[in-house]
Amino acid sequence: MGQFTKNKGWKLAKPIKNAVDVKTNIALSKEDYEKIQLGYCPDDMDCKWFVHLIDGWVSIGRSMSGITYYKARVEETPDGCLITKVY
Repeated sequence: MGQFTKNKGWKLAKPIKNAVDVKTNIALSKEDYEKIQLGYCPDDMDCKWFVHLIDGWVSIGRSMSGITYYKARVEETPDGCLITKVY
């Protein structure tokens, strides 16, 4: 099991190639937004995904390669956050 941890300047290795912009309107609670802000850092090879938030973008990438597979635009709201775009 990994751990929730503050972003410490991690950068994923490569940007998404041939991204498709999907507009969405997904609302998340304050509790979920707080978890997104913390990010997720796996602590063993069985945990395959690395998640972090930088400048309003959530990046989700493979933990071993560092390649970004998904990005989501997150906008803070009074009730939590809104995901407005996904690549």
